Amino acid sequence: MLTRRTALLSSLIAMGALSVSPASAEPKKDFKVAWSIYAGWMPWGYVADHGIAQKWPKNTA
Repeated sequence: MLTRRTALLSSLIAMGALSVSPASAEPKKDFKVAWSIYAGWMPWGYVADHGIAQKWPKNTA
């Protein structure tokens, strides 16, 4: 027996499947690129610029 939630979910999936159509867009000639800085990588630039990494012992494992 279908529950109300299962029936609703299956009907939403069916409606989504029916509305899918192939895209018909013109080829793009211009693009915009954006990025965000990941703060976790910020110290590595400082380490490389100041030669700190060269002072660290090499991994011998």
